[in-house]
Amino acid sequence: MTAAPAMAAGSVARYQTTNYTITSSIVEAPGADHTYSVTQSPCDGSISGTGQGLNGNSGVTESITGSLSTSQLVFHAVYTSVPSGWNPSFVGYYYDVTATVASDGSYTGAATDSLGGHYTVVGNVIKGTTSSYANHGQYVSSQGGGSDAAHSCIGVPVQSSG
Repeated sequence: MTAAPAMAAGSVARYQTTNYTITSSIVEAPGADHTYSVTQSPCDGSISGTGQGLNGNSGVTESITGSLSTSQLVFHAVYTSVPSGWNPSFVGYYYDVTATVASDGSYTGAATDSLGGHYTVVGNVIKGTTSSYANHGQYVSSQGGGSDAAHSCIGVPVQSSG
């Protein structure tokens, strides 16, 4: 699932970001379903994004960070807000997943949470759009400049080792 370089202006392959939707269900807790929208960096395979938990209907919002390759998904998801009526101490609750990704994008793995729970997690990694930055400068400009953007590989030509 690692983002492949994309062709940009002048048919030069360049490193591009790829968006994914990741679904996650806890087998031992029916209804504990999560959906995340993440962007993957081609520089290191890292992912980051946001999502909603518990079928997206509960008002739980989450942030997610991790990594994705063709065969492995590792992520850390944190509740960033909970619905009114919930105990506010659930803000900051997290769970960590390590899963094996199949060629069709489905995955199965293990999760632990901040309450000491251990679970089986299943889900899907669904590839979405890939960016099309014509060059590194276009990417840096789109990010408003800054050191992080300037040091990114996004938009840089892919170097072949041949």
